[in-house]
Amino acid sequence: MLRKWWQSPQLISARSKDRKISWLEVFSDLIYVIIFHSLTVGLMRETSILNTGKFLLLYLLIYWTWSEFNFYFDSHGDTSLRTTTLSVLQMAAIALATVYIPAFYESHFTSFILAFALNQLMITYLWWGSGHFDPQHYQYAHDHNRQYWIALGLELVAVVVPNQQIQILLLILAIVLNYSAGWFARKAAKAEFEQRHLEFTISPALSERYSQLMMIVMGESLAGLIDSMSEVNKTWETLLLFFVSAFLTLLIYLLFYINFDHLIPKNGYGWMYLYRESFIVIILNAVLEILFIHQMLFDPSKTTQLMLAITTVIMVLIMVLLPIWMGAGRKPDCWIWETGVKVAGLALILLALLVSFTWSIILITVGMGAIVAVEAIYQIDLNN
Repeated sequence: MLRKWWQSPQLISARSKDRKISWLEVFSDLIYVIIFHSLTVGLMRETSILNTGKFLLLYLLIYWTWSEFNFYFDSHGDTSLRTTTLSVLQMAAIALATVYIPAFYESHFTSFILAFALNQLMITYLWWGSGHFDPQHYQYAHDHNRQYWIALGLELVAVVVPNQQIQILLLILAIVLNYSAGWFARKAAKAEFEQRHLEFTISPALSERYSQLMMIVMGESLAGLIDSMSEVNKTWETLLLFFVSAFLTLLIYLLFYINFDHLIPKNGYGWMYLYRESFIVIILNAVLEILFIHQMLFDPSKTTQLMLAITTVIMVLIMVLLPIWMGAGRKPDCWIWETGVKVAGLALILLALLVSFTWSIILITVGMGAIVAVEAIYQIDLNN
């Protein structure tokens, strides 16, 4: 009876290219609203180099968990009791790690590392099971999972090591191993997919998950802006800046939505790998940009002004150039006027470095708005 309910993972060959996002996936993403709140709150309390380094470590560990579980679910997930149970347990494991994020910011690393090791063990088990129950998938799953086992070992060693510098070094090594696992498994993946006559593609459901994570980041940022506004004196100037800041936050997501919502990357393992890994930078840059928007509104400084301009320029370049590189292409007859408007928009964003804090946010918003508008017009023209 148990074997009937506790089924083996779905075969990768049974993966549907056109599957829809499931309720279980939507449900599992809810925990990340709380996680990103904890991450940003910890960084906003102190934006020193040391605290920013802690934020980056936490972000890379948390994002890997989210991305890897989604990739596994897209390849092997279904609505069985096994998948549902393991999904809920994974949510509980990452929630447990989240409890210790404030302690991590205070340089008490051990509890978080131990809780995260449980999360690492679960993901490692999932990939092990996919190869154990499917002999054809064994080599790919083994090569993909090999570095996860090593990373798990490093995390467990870090738990018992009393030296904080060594703990951080072991965490960094574990992060490198986790993120490079897919690259080192590429040969086995290509051999298996060729044998099974499968193509490396990004399913619409997986693409939608990335959009959903971006919405979580945007929602958390708007909630932070609204919450902070309740604690300040509401003058016409602060209300205007709040409106502009909220609008700039929405423009970031709108630029992402316009260029990535219907993006279909080129087929191939390399393009699939690039698509997945590019979101490490996209989500990180979005989180930092929104943090700097918040600081420009409530605690402005020249450093924050510079960082907001830099992260905005990076976001524009990624959002515009990456889809072109990954297969969307561009209509030649639009290049001249389109490029001119974008250059003008970037110039306004950079000009924001030379003006007051208030005008800086306004210029960045106007520049971003111009770029978003021309991208929207291009997409409308492309679809007609």
